[in-house]
Amino acid sequence: MEKQSGKPELEKALYDKLAQELRDTVESQSEAVRYLEQIQLEDTLVNVRAVERILSGGFDLQKEIYKKKDLLSEEEKQAYLEEMESLPEALDSEKEMEMACSRLEERMEQILDRAYEQPKVTSLNLEELKQISQGMVLRSQLVRRHCYDIPMQMEDGVVTMNVTLVQGASDSGKVCIELSVPVRSETEARISMEFRTQKNGVKGLILCDDRETYQSLQQDKKVLEEKLEEKDFNIKNISYGMDYRSREQALADNTQQEVPTARLYQLAKTMVQYTIRTLREKV
Repeated sequence: MEKQSGKPELEKALYDKLAQELRDTVESQSEAVRYLEQIQLEDTLVNVRAVERILSGGFDLQKEIYKKKDLLSEEEKQAYLEEMESLPEALDSEKEMEMACSRLEERMEQILDRAYEQPKVTSLNLEELKQISQGMVLRSQLVRRHCYDIPMQMEDGVVTMNVTLVQGASDSGKVCIELSVPVRSETEARISMEFRTQKNGVKGLILCDDRETYQSLQQDKKVLEEKLEEKDFNIKNISYGMDYRSREQALADNTQQEVPTARLYQLAKTMVQYTIRTLREKV
């Protein structure tokens, strides 16, 4: 009798677990579809899954390439690292960014070619290299949609900032940055930034699920405001938080105004430089 009475509780626990997994999957897919809509890419199954891997941190193209950089000669490796570090400075314009991404892509392809040339390549290695190759194809598509993965060297590796400029869509005049930063052993801080610029000024929201990293970002708020003012941005409001559910309410804006692309790139560059400075100095 005791076993029978415990069975409904076991079934309920299993049901609750499956239900939560389903909710997580739906939420992840919804976020991926929303992301593809923003950058005006077709929400095919391949694209949705690829974006899901990016947003979840399950696959990071720049990290995978960076781990294989030692396959290059010292001279080639230095050239690769220089191209990688040059990306934030290229955010002055769409054309400069496309050229910088193209140069880095050539170095990444060089690393991928060297990996395929290794004498002992297992089926697992081949699957990994195939995933990297597919990631590079998606990366090229994203660059044409003003969406960039910007690698940032840290002490223990590389961190990728996914930077998206939303322009010409129903949700226009916005810059989004997503990244995850190692903070403690096997722990990462997820950071999300969304800034919208309109005629009446700039308002933004910076979210982080790790308290120490959140505090570091918040402490540098004045630095960010000064940099934005140097670029003649009128600051309406910049909020910081740890609750990701507050994102939609904080940035809700019914006005749809086309923003000059050059201004969006200025905003993106300022945000990226602020992020790099804060994380390298304080995290």
